[in-house]
Amino acid sequence: MLPILHVSGRPSSYELYREEGRTPRVVSVRIEGDDLIVETSDRGEIPRRLMGDVDYEFWTIVERAAWPDLAVALVREFLSGDPKATERVREICELHGVPHERGSWT
Repeated sequence: MLPILHVSGRPSSYELYREEGRTPRVVSVRIEGDDLIVETSDRGEIPRRLMGDVDYEFWTIVERAAWPDLAVALVREFLSGDPKATERVREICELHGVPHERGSWT
C-alpha cells in the first residue's frame, strides 16, 4: 500500500490494489471531509466494450458517524473464529500507527 495524499502529515489516501494489462484496475481508499471512500477505476477494453467509454468508476462512501459500525463489521468479517484476534488487532494498529490501548488482567 502506497500513500497517495497527505493531510496534516499523515497519509489520507491509499492504493489498495493495482492490476495492469488490457483492463487496468486501481482500487483505493481515502478520507474526504467526513467520508471514507473506497473506489475502483477500470480503464481500457472492458469499460469500452460494456460502457462505450474509456473508463468506469464506482465507489462506496461511509459517513464518519458509521465508522465505528464499519470497524466492528470488518473485525467480525476478517477475524471471526481467529483465536488470536485480539493480538491481530493490536498488530494492525501498531503496523499502521493507529492509536490504541493495550491491557490485560492477571
